[in-house]
Amino acid sequence: MKYSARRRIALVRRKSRQVKGKLRRWYMDKFKKDAIRLGMSERQGECLMCGQCCRLVFKCPFLEKQGSCETCRIYKYRPAQCRHFPIDHKDLRDLGRSCGYTFVRKTTTKESTESTESTESTESTDE
Repeated sequence: MKYSARRRIALVRRKSRQVKGKLRRWYMDKFKKDAIRLGMSERQGECLMCGQCCRLVFKCPFLEKQGSCETCRIYKYRPAQCRHFPIDHKDLRDLGRSCGYTFVRKTTTKESTESTESTESTESTDE
C-alpha cells in the first residue's frame, strides 16, 4: 500500500505518541503507584474486550483469535500494565477510538479547601 507523504507523517506521529504512552505507563507502573491509584479511582465504565489496547504500537503476543473474537491467553495472570489500562485520559487518546472507560476528575481535599476559602473571602469582601 502506498501512502501519501502527509498520511505517512500522520502515522509516524500517532505511533510516536503511542510509544511515548507505552513508556509512560511502564514508568508509572514501576515508580508512580499513587498516580495509578488516583487514575483508577477516577476511571468509570468497563472493558469492552475489543483488544484495541493490546494492539498499541505492536500486537501483544498473548492475544489470540478464537472464532470471531480475540482473547488474552494470560488474562488471569496479565501484567500490571495491562490490568491498569487505561490509567488516565491520555491513554484513551492513544487508542484513537471509543473505549468502555471514561474518566471523571475528582476534587482533592486541597482543591475543595481552596475553593471553600475563595468563596468565603468573596463573601467577606461583599459585606
